[in-house]
Amino acid sequence: MSQGRLFGSDVFDPKFIIIQILSLQAIYYSSSCAFTVLFDQLLGLNIHISQIFSTSVLNLQDAYSLASVLACILVSFILIISIVLIVERASKCLDFGSTILILHVVCVTFYEGFPTNLIWWGLNLVAFFVIVIVSEFLCIKIEQKEISLTWIDKKNEKKQALP
Repeated sequence: MSQGRLFGSDVFDPKFIIIQILSLQAIYYSSSCAFTVLFDQLLGLNIHISQIFSTSVLNLQDAYSLASVLACILVSFILIISIVLIVERASKCLDFGSTILILHVVCVTFYEGFPTNLIWWGLNLVAFFVIVIVSEFLCIKIEQKEISLTWIDKKNEKKQALP
C-alpha cells in the first residue's frame, strides 16, 4: 500500500508515475500475449503477433477473431486488478486507463498504420470503459473503508480495567 491512499497525501512524482505507466503497459502486453497464446492453443491456431497489433484480425468471421476477443475480455479483468493495486486512487483510474489505450493505439499505428477498423475501436473502447468504471468503483470502495483504530480501543480498555 502506498502513501497515496489517503486524500491529499500524495506528491507529484513524475518518476513514480512513469513507473506506474510502464508497469501497467507491461502487464497489458504480457497478459495480452499470454491469453492470446492460450486461446490460440485451445482453438488450434498458429500464434502470431498480428493478433495483438493488427486491427485486421478482428473481422468477427474466424477463430482468430474469437481468440482476440476472448483475450481482450480477460485482459480487461487483469487490468482492473492491476489499476486497483498499482494506482490505488479512483481519481486517477481514468488517466491511467486512457494512457494504456493511447499507448496501444500508438503501438498499433507503428505496426500497421492508424487503426480504421470499427470493430477494433468498438472492442477497445468497450474494454476501456469497463476497465475505468470497474476500477474506479473498486478504488472508491477501498477508499471508503473504515479506518480501524484498534490501538485506541485497547488503550481505553486498559484504562477502564484499572481501579
